[in-house]
Amino acid sequence: MKFKEDKCPNCGQYLDAHTNLKKEVKPKVGDVGICYKCCSILVFDEDLNLAIPNREQLERINSDKEFMAEIFSYITLLNLRQQ
Repeated sequence: MKFKEDKCPNCGQYLDAHTNLKKEVKPKVGDVGICYKCCSILVFDEDLNLAIPNREQLERINSDKEFMAEIFSYITLLNLRQQ
């Protein structure tokens, strides 16, 4: 799904789309994203810009073990694709 063009705050890669692992939905504040270039875990901020998660957001993300397993599976796929 396309969204406004942004760039990864970690590596600077331009990003203009996102894929939800479960269904097609527009991103909303607090949703998690992963940069396909550097594999950084990111969140959508109040303006739906990509941001590096703060400590509270990381703790929330990290507390959901099933979600973390999905994130690491996706990061593994990204890493394999880049080889």
